Amino acid sequence: MSVDGIRHGPRSDCRLTTQLAGGPILNDAFDPDHMKATQRLHDVGQSLWLDDIDRDLFATGSLQRYIDELSVTGLTSNPAIFDHAIKNNASYDDGIRAKLADGKSGAVIAAHAKEGIDVDTLAAQLQDEGAKSFVRSWRDLMGVIASKSAALAKAG
Repeated sequence: MSVDGIRHGPRSDCRLTTQLAGGPILNDAFDPDHMKATQRLHDVGQSLWLDDIDRDLFATGSLQRYIDELSVTGLTSNPAIFDHAIKNNASYDDGIRAKLADGKSGAVIAAHAKEGIDVDTLAAQLQDEGAKSFVRSWRDLMGVIASKSAALAKAG
């Protein structure tokens, strides 16, 4: 697989190099005779997360393999990830067909509408709140970096 023009994979000849905050540069070949770079990242406190989740990840055992072989420690998702998974993966089709057959395909939306909740307005509100939260977090992070930079510059 190629990312940014660099070949990645368990038998490739690429080297993973990363500078960890306050730590050494890790530079390990992806070679069975060396500790995996992903394991070394994990060992120094870095978390590896997947954000491309679908049912096959669980059903095929890929998730367990990622945990065991690549030290993956977390999963994250959002509506866009599920949108992609449902559109591009047949593993959801049987569940959707079952809900259609039971007449429950729109049950969640109908229940919200019955309570007077417009799901489109709710989605827009959640998106807006998420964006504002990201901006606040980003500003906080920039403040921490500026403060740390100033302290390090003063220390020499």
